[in-house]
Amino acid sequence: MKKSIKIFAIAICAAMLLAACGGENAQSISSDSSVSENSSSVASEPEVNEPEADEPESEANEPEPDSEAPGETDTNITESESPPSSEVPSSSSNVASSIPASVSEAPSASSSSSSSSEAEKPASESSASSEPAVASSSLITTSTGETYDLYLYYPEEAAYYMLGAYFHTPRETPDHPVTEMLNELPNLPAGEKKPDDKVQSGVLVVREGYTKTEINLLSDTLEVNGNVYALTPTQYSDLKNMIDSEKPKDNVPSYSARWLVWMNPGRVTKIECIDDSGKKLTLPTETLLLASMETAYINVNNAKTYIRGNKNFSAMKGAYQTFLTFDNGVVYTIVLSGDSMFVESSDMNTAYEYKVHSDALAYYKQNMIMAEQGALNPRTAKPVIYLYPEKTQDVDVSLSFNGIIDYTYPTYNNGWRVTAQPDGTLTNKSDSSTHYYLFWDGTSNFRSWDFSEGFVVKGSEIESFFKEKLPALGLTPREYNDFITYWVPEMSKNAYNLVTFSTTEYEAIAPLSISPAPDTVLRVHMVYKAIPAPVDVKEQILPTAPARNGFTVVEWGGTRA
Repeated sequence: MKKSIKIFAIAICAAMLLAACGGENAQSISSDSSVSENSSSVASEPEVNEPEADEPESEANEPEPDSEAPGETDTNITESESPPSSEVPSSSSNVASSIPASVSEAPSASSSSSSSSEAEKPASESSASSEPAVASSSLITTSTGETYDLYLYYPEEAAYYMLGAYFHTPRETPDHPVTEMLNELPNLPAGEKKPDDKVQSGVLVVREGYTKTEINLLSDTLEVNGNVYALTPTQYSDLKNMIDSEKPKDNVPSYSARWLVWMNPGRVTKIECIDDSGKKLTLPTETLLLASMETAYINVNNAKTYIRGNKNFSAMKGAYQTFLTFDNGVVYTIVLSGDSMFVESSDMNTAYEYKVHSDALAYYKQNMIMAEQGALNPRTAKPVIYLYPEKTQDVDVSLSFNGIIDYTYPTYNNGWRVTAQPDGTLTNKSDSSTHYYLFWDGTSNFRSWDFSEGFVVKGSEIESFFKEKLPALGLTPREYNDFITYWVPEMSKNAYNLVTFSTTEYEAIAPLSISPAPDTVLRVHMVYKAIPAPVDVKEQILPTAPARNGFTVVEWGGTRA
């Protein structure tokens, strides 16, 4: 009898889904959990529950039922308010889903199309009850030397907080503690998602090519890309405490809008901007990647939802409109006006409104103008600072960067204040967290990198090139291994790289202030361009590395020119 009832219930659910989705969308519901490379969807994204167009605005913190079907009227922010199928939204993807699935198998940015039939499934089509147990080592796995970005998810903000870029490969500097705890879990049995389950905390891993793994803590289970696994009370408590402990301590954290983190900027085919005077910019093709990435760097908070089409952006004072068209024809509309940002997708009824920093509009507008002129500067990527005192002591470090600092770890509160040990171990004074270096990245308008001297290096030979040059510049194996595992995966894909070391120019745009004053300072900054074929360039004569005497400070970083 129970079996008959279960079969009958499944049949009803299937019928309801077919009715809600329509014949065309029903075809997208597949039992195949892999990502289809031939679909027209731009990326494997979960769907936003789409309310009726006459629904009033609602605040993000109002209660709402979970796992609504398309067409229902609640627009509050929950985990079911998932990103559209964008690594961008797909116009044929109207099946509501509260669990993003198969995102880790999303195609790379170089693919011409993508979709995820799993991501388009409703929760009832992705039951974890038939899934096998997952080995703990498969929760977050990456290939040797691969980098990934690690985010905390805030359901109430419809936003992510970036913890940083990490490596999942054996080395002296470990992965982030959240990553380590996830991978240390024993094999997990299949669990069950309750009808009213909501995400309590979450982690997002974004790899090269914008493939993703989303790990969410529900009320008492763990959800990994839509598959649900059981946790013991102790496992659940330990993991939740670990994730919660990483939440930013500052009053206004640097959140990024969820859809803009999820999207794949490599799939953007057109960007148009319109300012409040009606002036229109169409960005050149070569700037599309950098320009679309800029949207994800806008810091947001205080999210709420509204119905797409309910805002008259043309009538908003000072509104700056950006339209991102993806290779499946779907369009993101991103509007900055005063201290607000609006994000809409052409295939979603639900849209988001955020509060932004007061200078966000002016800075973003400037970057779009620079992009139109082909002058948008790539951000300075992963400068890291090591401190090696002769004895354990407190050290203050501040940075005067000629540009915008986009991210720091640990958090930069008008400077870093740490206790440094001779082996380089750092304890952050504000939260007692342990680190091996200070991380920052940012964007500068400086573009006058001098490539009159340098090196032309095949992508296949870039690792051996750095193994030769970085020790000569004074980096230790631990330091240059950190450099190599960050830059080689990216640069090895290029046919050739034009590389120069621009320490003098770099010091001019990013001077450091350190107290007590160090005895030795070594700053290595690499700048490169990807080039299709060799060019003639005078070989750069590298400076002699200084001897490390007394309190030594080392920094390395790089810029994509």
